[in-house]
Amino acid sequence: MFLKLLPKFERKIEQAANSFQLAVQYAIVGNIIDFNPIHNTLLEDIFDCFEKMEKLELAIDDSKALMEDILNSKILLYLGDNCGEICMDKILLKKIKELNPIVRCIYCRN
Repeated sequence: MFLKLLPKFERKIEQAANSFQLAVQYAIVGNIIDFNPIHNTLLEDIFDCFEKMEKLELAIDDSKALMEDILNSKILLYLGDNCGEICMDKILLKKIKELNPIVRCIYCRN
């Protein structure tokens, strides 16, 4: 499902005033959403999470420090988890490579 929505999410992020920040926030939402049937997650709930995230500020926002670290890095280890999260990670990894085209990204999923 997220793969089908990926172009829509990418457009929203590209149109944002701070696309890196929004990509970070979307990756956070990707971590929050769980498609386990026990949780009864609905598509409307998922879209609501993304809309709310765009309007909220992070309680702890280290995105500027993260950006600086990315700019000064040669290798980046990115740890992933579930399939929905990977779609949001893909967007953030694209932003990371835009910031620092020479950084080597290693993505590990459990």
